[in-house]
Amino acid sequence: DIVLPVVARDYFMFSLCDSVYYRMPTDFNADAALVIKDPNRFAQRVISSFLSRFGEEWKPLYGPMTYYDPYRDYSKIKVHEMSKPFGYSYQREIRIVMKPRKNHRQELTPEFIDIGPMQDYAEIYSA
Repeated sequence: DIVLPVVARDYFMFSLCDSVYYRMPTDFNADAALVIKDPNRFAQRVISSFLSRFGEEWKPLYGPMTYYDPYRDYSKIKVHEMSKPFGYSYQREIRIVMKPRKNHRQELTPEFIDIGPMQDYAEIYSA
């Protein structure tokens, strides 16, 4: 195996997939799914809410993952927060990442943000 170490600052991430797939609930032990009908609106709300709370020292990244073959095309890794080995490509992941523009002094912990009501562009389905 080829080991390519990546040294990076911690970052915040919200992970989604681009459609509903049969394998996803079992892979992530889920009993519900949030179906977002306007993903760009959702991403804009998440990013805006995060930046209004935590400030402009965070750089937002939003979009689909780049999947690469770790044995052949690791040169595809331009933004490591948005890349992962192609063995995960079935997930068809979309990420919203908040990357620090400079070193932060404390360890990051999970955060909750309020993005307002979603009933006009999202639905939740449960088992």
